[in-house]
Amino acid sequence: MSTVTNESTGYGNRFFSGVAVLAISTFIVKIIGMFYKIPMIAYLGSEGMGYFNSAYEIYSMFFVISTTGIPVALSILISENKAKKRFSNIKKIYRLSLILLGAIGLLGTVIMAVFYNRLSAMINNDLAALSILAISPTLFMICISSAIRGYFQGNEIMVPTAVSQIIEALGKLLLGLGFAIVAINRGYDTPIIASFAVFGITVGVAASLLYLMLYKLFYKMKSKCSADSIINKTEPSKIIIKNILNIAIPITISSTILGLTKIIDMLMILTRLGSIGYSQEQSNAIYGSYSTMAISIYNLPSTFVSAIALPLVPMLTGAIETNNKPKEKNSINIAFKITALIAFPAGLGISVFSKSILRLLFSSQKSEIEYVAPLLSLLGLSVFLTAMITTTNAILQSYKLATKPIISMIVGILIKIALAHTLIGIPKINIYGAPISTFISTIAIVALNSYFILKASGSIDSVFKLFALPFIASSISVVIGIAFNLISASLFSERIAILIVIIVVAISYLFAILKLKILNEDELSMLPKGPKIISILKKLNLI
Repeated sequence: MSTVTNESTGYGNRFFSGVAVLAISTFIVKIIGMFYKIPMIAYLGSEGMGYFNSAYEIYSMFFVISTTGIPVALSILISENKAKKRFSNIKKIYRLSLILLGAIGLLGTVIMAVFYNRLSAMINNDLAALSILAISPTLFMICISSAIRGYFQGNEIMVPTAVSQIIEALGKLLLGLGFAIVAINRGYDTPIIASFAVFGITVGVAASLLYLMLYKLFYKMKSKCSADSIINKTEPSKIIIKNILNIAIPITISSTILGLTKIIDMLMILTRLGSIGYSQEQSNAIYGSYSTMAISIYNLPSTFVSAIALPLVPMLTGAIETNNKPKEKNSINIAFKITALIAFPAGLGISVFSKSILRLLFSSQKSEIEYVAPLLSLLGLSVFLTAMITTTNAILQSYKLATKPIISMIVGILIKIALAHTLIGIPKINIYGAPISTFISTIAIVALNSYFILKASGSIDSVFKLFALPFIASSISVVIGIAFNLISASLFSERIAILIVIIVVAISYLFAILKLKILNEDELSMLPKGPKIISILKKLNLI
């Protein structure tokens, strides 16, 4: 067994602790999201969810443009300045980032609020206009929130991000559903009901921002003494802004291109289905079911992988800046391994048990489940690839090679456009062209990103060591799950049966990880409460 130094154990503990905090919060957020979407699709129907999701995709596009680059740049620069012990620069970097994000967010909110009719016309969904208007204030508030989150992430403090995400989700659940019910009781039409539901997101983000502002105020007061005792010259504002933009602009461009895949799916489904004989209402209903039921489940594993990316960037940046090669290589290998451990079982499980998962979560949508389940099975093939895009982008950003993902994304988006346009327009393929084009385009993106990382880092562990064993463990657990599904299906209701299968798959997967020694004792020790976990596993003769 390999050994680790106190230093490597320390940064490993911080990394795993950050991943754990964000993973737990992500799990809570997604559970809340499911509790939101399941009744929401029952209240709004596929048509109403089409308006809701159309507005949300427009918001997401502006959100990506506004918030993906600068918060990451802020995190990287803070981590870099901490590594170089240039503490006096951190406050100025944060202040300038906050000003930039606030200005961008305000501009985005004004554009959405003023041109909501034109935006809805651009996506060929005029009745989504009120929903776009209802969500427009969110953009300014989320930009301010992103600045505060970036500040804490750069300091390797993940709790504010985690808690604020939960507050947003709770606001969306309680207020979104509440507003929708009020609108239904007043007899409003479906587009208006959808806009009421969307407004719940806006109020939830406002509550989240209030929490972050209070946390930042408390943190500032708590750390005031130690911060004021450090006297260093700060860089000129022009230099800081230049550094922020040099990192932020490429990240924003690559994230915007990646985010365009959702817009492409929406446009292609709504327009290309029309070209083969579907009405606007039919196309919107199909898109509403696909985006609400299939895409939401497909995106779930990738959101957990973002829990890796956020603590990875400041940790890897610090290693690169101090030329700590062991820490640098270990950071990359751990990130890849955790990505594989999360994404492989999730992707295989989604592909194999798609119909059962949909029936568990959306039992009232029986007719929609029949045509959404095969789409979800196809999307399951892309889960690992999508997760790898998140991780590889974060690694390249840490190396300040944020322009490289732009190349990868452009190649991927061109493949996506060409395939989606062609395949969805073929009557026998139609909507299936969306997940097929996603799969092929993500292969291209991951292949290019991996090539760039190999050139930057010099070496990484073997593909077999990083990915083959997690895939084997995932396959074993899913096969066991299939066997238990056949048994439990004859003994229990379908919903109970799939819950049993999920538990069996999870337990068998953990056993497979330990028996195949995918995580060694050193890596297990880096987990929160790692020594205690190791002690328990040894008593059970599992390691």
